[in-house]
Amino acid sequence: MAEVKPPRPRNVLVAEFPGLSKDDASQALRDAGGDLNKARKLIKKRRGGDVSDSDDDVVIGDTIASDAALARQLQAELNGEGRPAPKRGRDPFAQDLTADSDDEPAAKKAKAPPWQGKRGTARMFAEMSALRKWKGSPRVFDIEMVQDRADKWRFSVNGFDNDCSAGRNLNSDLRKLRGQSCIKMEITFPSDYPTRPFFLRCVSPRFCWYTGHVTAGGAICIEALTTEGTPGSWQPDICVESVLNTVFMNFLDTTSEIIRTA
Repeated sequence: MAEVKPPRPRNVLVAEFPGLSKDDASQALRDAGGDLNKARKLIKKRRGGDVSDSDDDVVIGDTIASDAALARQLQAELNGEGRPAPKRGRDPFAQDLTADSDDEPAAKKAKAPPWQGKRGTARMFAEMSALRKWKGSPRVFDIEMVQDRADKWRFSVNGFDNDCSAGRNLNSDLRKLRGQSCIKMEITFPSDYPTRPFFLRCVSPRFCWYTGHVTAGGAICIEALTTEGTPGSWQPDICVESVLNTVFMNFLDTTSEIIRTA
């Protein structure tokens, strides 16, 4: 003889108020703080009905679970305990509670840079694309590959910060140049980039000897572009843009140093 399963109890509020959806019933129970009788009154009030103390004694049909048991069931659903997985889409309450949550770590909200996790030519192209979106001061422009080589770029820089005297002086010096009013720079990447750092130099104009961390030959000399193994030396998660930010700040801190050789 086949086992006969008892009928599943209906939502007491849905059964009591025709046309009320389960979601609306759950919301009413939430607004009533889990009190089923208060939820009944709240629904009647929203529907424009009369609310009186006699409503507390509403008779429920035999096929409906007891008020206390159903209240616990609905409250458990609101708390996420034993909640059935939705068949289509996400639960609207869960979406509302999590969409603007301030508890989510900022690192998860931030979008990962396009070059992250890439190596070799793919990393170079991704970083070039990011550099072309450079905003702020100074201006970085005319970014192009040298002889169509992904591992060698040239670009121009001008428009340093006029709010500081060093920036104004550098902008003034660049305007005095004949045929160009910018610093032309070049990057050369190693074949195993980003395992090893790239080589960065100023093509023109020539800087004073060892000012702005620029050598006499134009090479940029900063710890981040070395492989010394120190805390500030090269790491694969360093990108071109972050190095350029450091380099441009050094351009405005141009204390000359005398280098003595044997």
